[in-house]
Amino acid sequence: MFSVLCVDDEPMLLELTKIFLEKTGDFRVDTLTSAPSALDTLTRTSYDCIISDYQMPEMDGIVFLKTVRSRGNVVPFIIFTGKGREEVVIEALNSGADFYLQKGGDPKAQFAELAHKIRQAIQIKIAQKTMQDLVQGSPIPEFVIDTNHRVIFWNHALEEYSGIATSDIVGTTDHWKAFYPSQRPCLADLIVDGNIDGIARWYTGKQSKSPVRTDNFEATDFFPSMKGGTWLFFTAAPLRDPSGNITGAIETLQDVTSIRKKEEELRAAYEQMQAAFEHAKTSEAALNIQNKRLEASEQRYRNVVEDQTEFISRFLPDGTHVFVNQAYCRYFNKTRDDIIGKKFIPRIPAEDQSLVRDHFASLTKDHPTASITHRIILDDGQIRWQRWSDRAIFDEGGFLTEYQSVGRDVTEQKRAEIALLQSERQLADIINFLPDATLVIDRQGRVIAWNKAIEEMTGIPAAEMVDKGNYEYAIPFYGVRRPILIDLIFESDETITRQYYGIIHKKGALLIAETDLPRLKGRRAVLWGKASPLYDVRGTIIGAIESIRDVTERRDMEDAHQGTPNSRSIPSCRPS
Repeated sequence: MFSVLCVDDEPMLLELTKIFLEKTGDFRVDTLTSAPSALDTLTRTSYDCIISDYQMPEMDGIVFLKTVRSRGNVVPFIIFTGKGREEVVIEALNSGADFYLQKGGDPKAQFAELAHKIRQAIQIKIAQKTMQDLVQGSPIPEFVIDTNHRVIFWNHALEEYSGIATSDIVGTTDHWKAFYPSQRPCLADLIVDGNIDGIARWYTGKQSKSPVRTDNFEATDFFPSMKGGTWLFFTAAPLRDPSGNITGAIETLQDVTSIRKKEEELRAAYEQMQAAFEHAKTSEAALNIQNKRLEASEQRYRNVVEDQTEFISRFLPDGTHVFVNQAYCRYFNKTRDDIIGKKFIPRIPAEDQSLVRDHFASLTKDHPTASITHRIILDDGQIRWQRWSDRAIFDEGGFLTEYQSVGRDVTEQKRAEIALLQSERQLADIINFLPDATLVIDRQGRVIAWNKAIEEMTGIPAAEMVDKGNYEYAIPFYGVRRPILIDLIFESDETITRQYYGIIHKKGALLIAETDLPRLKGRRAVLWGKASPLYDVRGTIIGAIESIRDVTERRDMEDAHQGTPNSRSIPSCRPS
């Protein structure tokens, strides 16, 4: 149940509003008759949404809204008033109102629309905050870039790890500075560009496709200038709109320096043991001496292995285990006696079994090492994610004698990635189901959103419009490619004044206009449009959004009443 604060100087209307909204079962409504009283209440109580009248004696609704926003309160705010002047609407929206509704007409329909707008405003705010919280609150260092390679998220974990503040990096293309001494593409940059060949070139021998999704990549690399030398395991995945077009990429990082050092220690200890064994065969006397060295070396080897938090095991080609460390036993809730000398194989979901088989089949004498991430099923039925680094060991004749594996649990990292993708999909779904026909373009004029309402208005499906540029979106309305209201967002005030006409309203960056189209899906239509810019966190314009509403019926009624034909038109170019 959502909490709502309703402010109006008419007590009877307050009571009606409270009765109707609470009757839906979705809202709990508090009412006040003045904005100053509401401001005082907001210092002690928080609400999911605020509804306010415009014209009130002590403080009007716009001043009330501005005061709320000046205090850093981003609660959804709806102006619900009998005043229908367009300048009031523009000022309300520019001041941070989420919606503007005019009183009057059928009360049942009016309050139903108000309830719908409240739910819609709250859902949008929840989706936006969920996406930001997922990235910012993740313990794993992460950053997100858009299709122009600009950083749009740089979470706290990466801020602390890299020493680069979020305020210094968001909105720039300088994310490479956290990792490299000179400019070069990161894995996320290559994902955004779809440059698979570039991934193979920049990360030769270090990268592989994700075992979960074919368009995700992962790599392990050494960064000598980072903290005196650091090994990082990083993954990158594309972000897509509902049509499957890439809108950006997310990259996650994990410091695996300690694991690589332990692997080297493990390898060195093993090689030392092997060398000692070979040398011991030269003579019986030397063998006795070397046996003592071998025991000491093996003890050092075991000490190194037993101190690890990673899972370490060695097993024969038939699956018989010859060694596991305590971390391995604790994770699987087994003893060494349960595993050593037996063919212990953790339960793997059916979907991942062929992936694991192909992984081990890929290990050869020329390419003996590889990494894999897959799921396992514990004895209690719990499904977890693991990442393993495996090495195949061959004898002098090239025959496979043993496998050596080092692994760790990466379940939380995988859950964070899945949660972020679900949040982005939820936000895209909200935009797609907005009631007004809506399109969004990027700074290059490419369509990045074309919702269901505009599909119905134009008859053009999103699959045929998304990612199109060169004024393709004007054709369904005008039959030709030409600038429309949304394109004026990128023009200066001077240019708009000199080269365009027909703007009905302009307040700050918000543009509102009406146009009479002779043929829209074979009929005359009067459309009302509102366009505004989209900004990144640094305040840079990265695109524009326009909402369009069919007001033909309303305009015909007005014209019939006034006895004048409709002559309004959308902004058009004129010679400068």
